[in-house]
Amino acid sequence: MLNNLEQDKQSVLNAKELTVRNAFLNQQEYYNDYLINKEEKAKLFNKIIEKKVSY
Repeated sequence: MLNNLEQDKQSVLNAKELTVRNAFLNQQEYYNDYLINKEEKAKLFNKIIEKKVSY
């Protein structure tokens, strides 16, 4: 009986750890997408400015 209880406790701890890890990875992915987006916008903005300067 105690063995099952210990296994259940360990399962819950593993699930919590996975949840935290997944949340962290999702946050990293979101932030990386944000940075890439920001970089792409900067490139577009620079192209627009270059075109306006060349006129």
